[in-house]
Amino acid sequence: MIAHPNKEIVLGLIFIKFSNDAKEGYSIPDIAQWSYLMESSEDVDIAAKIDAAIASIEESNTFLHTNFVEDYYVDLNLEIKIITNLLNIINNVEAFDDDTDEKKVAELVENILKLTENYKNNSFN
Repeated sequence: MIAHPNKEIVLGLIFIKFSNDAKEGYSIPDIAQWSYLMESSEDVDIAAKIDAAIASIEESNTFLHTNFVEDYYVDLNLEIKIITNLLNIINNVEAFDDDTDEKKVAELVENILKLTENYKNNSFN
């Protein structure tokens, strides 16, 4: 189990990226397209767009049972540059595929969390 204060922030973004990278099985609405979020990463309403993306993926894929909180990213009130940097970090991760196992995802999350700490300690102050 990954214990880190920023885990939920990263997992929500990985959920969107994984859903987009999956070759089959997921219906991804336009507002949840990873490319759309990357193009919008510096918009003042990027947090709302991320929340809408997660909600739309869940609504379009009724077999998914997630525990994401409505308006989670908006309620965090993060600076836009923090969200932009997180999106860029996750965007640079190799595409997930059907063979991606839980261990690989856990390692990925740990690595991203380490990067977010480095960004937070060096770039966000």
